Amino acid sequence: MNRKKETALLLTLVLSFLLFNPPILQIFNQLRFVAGIPILYLYFFAAWLLLIGILAWILRKTPNDSSNE
Repeated sequence: MNRKKETALLLTLVLSFLLFNPPILQIFNQLRFVAGIPILYLYFFAAWLLLIGILAWILRKTPNDSSNE
């Protein structure tokens, strides 16, 4: 793995800590609903989906990647 990917993964880890930090979660912990779903639950799934998308984008295999398989 090259240095750029390692840095991107580290920044994604920091972003995940920030997204799921209790003070940030308190912002979305309200008695409001969107289509019958609490805002906090929507935030959890949206943040989770965002992180999965970022990780997939970072870790996708490119022709220049060396394979250790």
